[in-house]
Amino acid sequence: MPRILTQNLIPGMVVAEDVYTYNNQLVLLKDTELTDKSITKLEFYSILSVRVREDSAASSPLEEIPQEEMTYSQRIKASADYKEFKANFEGAVEDFKGQVNSLLTATKGSKVDTDGLLKDTNNILRKTPSGLQIFDMLHNMRMYDDPTFAHCMNVALICHVF
Repeated sequence: MPRILTQNLIPGMVVAEDVYTYNNQLVLLKDTELTDKSITKLEFYSILSVRVREDSAASSPLEEIPQEEMTYSQRIKASADYKEFKANFEGAVEDFKGQVNSLLTATKGSKVDTDGLLKDTNNILRKTPSGLQIFDMLHNMRMYDDPTFAHCMNVALICHVF
């Protein structure tokens, strides 16, 4: 039974053992099928990883699960829109990281390229048809532990929605 980082958990995986907080408070029972809500609960209690059963439904590739048996989260992750959003997001985070690093090494009095800082965010917004879809995509990108640059990109996209 593999130990999976909480940020990499997928709805449909099954917990292989009881999950407790550091002060011995029970969070999830063994054999609980994970949902978005239970994964959020693990994050709330700062549970870094859990053991999951190897035969968990979500451990198989999404392409092997019939569409009608997929959870909402699995349907989003299997979509072409999600794959494109994820690729654009990852590229935008790397580009943003490079731009911030160049700001840190710039000489005093250098001009800040605000258009360049917003270029990737605006590109993602143009390619994503609605604010609800942006929330769906961001919510299903649990592989990020919210390092500074990914967090900044999330905030920029969410602020635009509001």
